[in-house]
Amino acid sequence: QTCALPILGCGDSSENTKLLENIELIPVRMREVKGDFSATYLTLDGKQAFDKRFFSADFFSDGLAKVTTLVDDQYLQTSFINTKGEIVFDAPYKNVTGFWNGVAWAKTEDKVVALNTKGKEIFVLDGTPKTMFNADGKAVVKTKDGNYGIVDKSGAVSLLADTLTVDTSFPIIYANRLVVMNEHYKKGIIDLKGNVIVDFGVYDDISPYDVNGCAVVTLDREFMRIGKDGKKISDFSFALPR
Repeated sequence: QTCALPILGCGDSSENTKLLENIELIPVRMREVKGDFSATYLTLDGKQAFDKRFFSADFFSDGLAKVTTLVDDQYLQTSFINTKGEIVFDAPYKNVTGFWNGVAWAKTEDKVVALNTKGKEIFVLDGTPKTMFNADGKAVVKTKDGNYGIVDKSGAVSLLADTLTVDTSFPIIYANRLVVMNEHYKKGIIDLKGNVIVDFGVYDDISPYDVNGCAVVTLDREFMRIGKDGKKISDFSFALPR
């Protein structure tokens, strides 16, 4: 039996700082005169960024934000805008994510595609994406056969052992480490080539790695942090009351 792990980081990282610096504009819901709501963007000092309203609006990433507009009161058009509020491209897809490290996932009626920031298809994925691409250009996917693998930005997939289930509760792979479960329901940690970093069953539970390259683990009801080498970081540990 496992228990929920606390959200704890360790130290700081340049990637973590970059995440904060990428927040340029904030999407907000605005009440119109007639009582309806629409979405727009504010600058960090609270001023309206541009005089445009949308049906819905997401945060910016890679200089683009996903918005929807109601067309002829009939259907929602998904588009991506730049920080000036200008439409960069419309997305003719059933479902599309925001961008992360230059790539977004989109689903049509019969396929899943990876898009670049110009809205062009990079490749078609024979399976289901389970994470966004990380800074090293890797993402977790699940094939139609039910196996997990690592896809790069060319669309090439390297399959992991078919006995492994990947924990994809975090949408990004950090520290090039994956928390996986084997056929005996024991958790371990592997790198993106499938090499075992922490053997299965060493810890009772393991959280995914965070942006700072750390994971939180439990052993005999004690929480502790480990680094990407799988070794305990000695500056932190605590035990749950029994």
